[in-house]
Amino acid sequence: MRVTLYLLREDAKLVKEILRKHEQYQARALREPNDPEAAWRLYVRTGVDVEAVWFKQVSLLLADGQNDRVLTKTAGAVLLISAHGRIFAVTFGTGFHALSRSIIEPDFGLRVTANCVGADGLTMADARGLGKGKRNASSRLPLPGEVFALGLLTDEEWIRKFGGEVSVTGFAKTASGADALQLNIEDFTLFALPAKLKQVLDLYRSDDYQAIFPFLDYFRRVADKEMITALDAEIASAMKKRDPEIGFASPDDFDLHSDEYLLAARRKSTRLVELRTDDVYRAVDDLNAWDDPLLKVKIASYDLAGNVIREREPLRSYVVGSATMPGAEGVRHYAVTAGAWFRVHPEYVEIVDRYLRDEVDDLTASLRLPAWDDDYLTANVEGNYGEERYNRHVSREQGHVLLDRDLYRGNAGEKVEICDLLTPDKKLICVKRMDGSDKLSHLFQQGSVSAQLIMANDDYRAKLMAAYRQIVPGGEFGSPSEWTVVYALATGKPGDLKRIMYFFARAALKTHGTAIKGTGIKVALAKIDR
Repeated sequence: MRVTLYLLREDAKLVKEILRKHEQYQARALREPNDPEAAWRLYVRTGVDVEAVWFKQVSLLLADGQNDRVLTKTAGAVLLISAHGRIFAVTFGTGFHALSRSIIEPDFGLRVTANCVGADGLTMADARGLGKGKRNASSRLPLPGEVFALGLLTDEEWIRKFGGEVSVTGFAKTASGADALQLNIEDFTLFALPAKLKQVLDLYRSDDYQAIFPFLDYFRRVADKEMITALDAEIASAMKKRDPEIGFASPDDFDLHSDEYLLAARRKSTRLVELRTDDVYRAVDDLNAWDDPLLKVKIASYDLAGNVIREREPLRSYVVGSATMPGAEGVRHYAVTAGAWFRVHPEYVEIVDRYLRDEVDDLTASLRLPAWDDDYLTANVEGNYGEERYNRHVSREQGHVLLDRDLYRGNAGEKVEICDLLTPDKKLICVKRMDGSDKLSHLFQQGSVSAQLIMANDDYRAKLMAAYRQIVPGGEFGSPSEWTVVYALATGKPGDLKRIMYFFARAALKTHGTAIKGTGIKVALAKIDR
């Protein structure tokens, strides 16, 4: 039997009124639970005949006389149960819609799962990137395995759902969890719920998962309402300044397939095909809603047939961004996605900063890259965009090999840029303006892919060496440690590059820098003044 279970917040009550649209649910009389200290209530929403959402499209193909509508039902139920000092909810059918986020304990299912699944028993994970431009990914394994097999970027992503084979004897066969906990239990009936809930609570309260999955604590949800209000104000202020670091994405990218978005405020509305940052800002302009864009602008999504995919809700639920706030121990780092704020754990911040301090050299002084002056470059160097002109300028001034846009084309459409500039002392310089953590993350990934191909692909290395011998005739590859991937970042911000980079850019550098070091090639930074 598969059981879907929620833990409700401590102030929840065993009454129908805690449910959303509770008037649509009717109580059903139940037998008494086997545990005399437990109590339960069942509330059922009778199914309503509605036309299947796909029928409107299919009906266009039907011959005359075949237009009888295809109907489906939307029945659901919620079983509330009080046991062991807490209230739980078990949902059936569409009953999960009756539980608002405000009454459920966040990450309950995730934590229980992490405490009952073994290190080599994982079969699935859903991850959501923290920061604009970061991926949202769903990963599945055909056989149980370890975390690395799922391909998670644990330094940059909120692991929102975990699942796998249970290693705790007698608890369940498999478990998966996010806010809800799903258990697959053999030979189980709901009369055994009270005893099972005792096991669930013990697992929820345990910290054992930290020994195997410490990354689950890298990003912790913020529950303090005053802090959330202050953080929302920071994001709203950044939006009003048209901060390009702010992004917008559906709160649930794993199950929804939206083709159009309707943004509305003050009886006005506008439609967008994609939630690009500039387009959303222009939509808020059109709606004249900058006084409170996060709450006054409502957004709903639709499929190609015009069916509602996600009901109208505040734009706040779609925001992806980050903020910093002062704290007693120093600057605190936060991120928002899917309507939830997360604080980056201070210990994780220290891990990232220590990596950059100890493992990444700063070659700004030795490379002596010229300043990035857009006016000068536009007037004196040919090129279609700023980065192209800057790379060409450096190549002429310092004699480095120009490899910008000189792509290696491998099998299956593989196209990779070795680097932007190659120096006689085996520096592979990758250049980018420090305009956003999403762009920097992409740059860092390019560097790590290139480093791995250098060591694994003979054709790729041959292309590198052909370029290198343009400046060092007869030069040899030597050992990997003679080579360095240098990320050269252009910025007008004063200070040490390792400190002024956005936190999630630093985290991405740690991820990809570690991959580069694994090849034996070194990694470094260099600052370009703008």
